[in-house]
Amino acid sequence: MVELELWEKADNYAGETYYDYYVVYGKNRDSDALTLSNFDAITEELKGFDGFISVVSTHWLVGWIETIMIHKDDELGVEKAIDLCKRLEDYPVLDEEDFSDREYENSLETLNNCLNWAAVKDGTDIGASWLYGELDDTEIDDLRSGGCITDERFREILSERGYLDENY
Repeated sequence: MVELELWEKADNYAGETYYDYYVVYGKNRDSDALTLSNFDAITEELKGFDGFISVVSTHWLVGWIETIMIHKDDELGVEKAIDLCKRLEDYPVLDEEDFSDREYENSLETLNNCLNWAAVKDGTDIGASWLYGELDDTEIDDLRSGGCITDERFREILSERGYLDENY
C-alpha cells in the first residue's frame, strides 16, 4: 500500500518550508533516463491540480534536486499522486514510449562521443544513427542500459564498411 509522506525539514536545510505538502517524486542532476521519464510523466499528470508544486533546491552532493509535491488539502491531487506511485510499484515505467526515446537518445549520444574521438577515414561523417543500425540487439541493450561497445567492435564496424583510418 502506497502512502505519501509529508515533507520534513532536514537539520541542515535553510530554504523555504513545505510542511503541508506530500513528497511525490524527485530527480537530480545525475538522474537516469527512467527517473527523468517518470518525473516528466508525473508532472504532466499532476500539473493541473491546484496543490501541485515543483521545488528546486541546491544540494552539495548532487548539485540540485527537483521535487514534485502535492498539497495535503488537494484531495483529488493526493489521490492521483498515490495512484501514480502505485503504478510505479507494479511496474517501474509510467510512459514506455518516452522512456524508450530517452534510452535511444542516450545511446546516440554515447555513439556520437565515440565518433568524436575516432579517426574516421577522410573525415567521413557517418553519424551515430548509422552506427546504431550496425549494432546487434545485445549491443543495443548494453547501450540503452548505460554501457558501451568495445573499442575492438567499434573498429570492426568501421573497418568492415571501409571507414576506419588505418592509423587509428
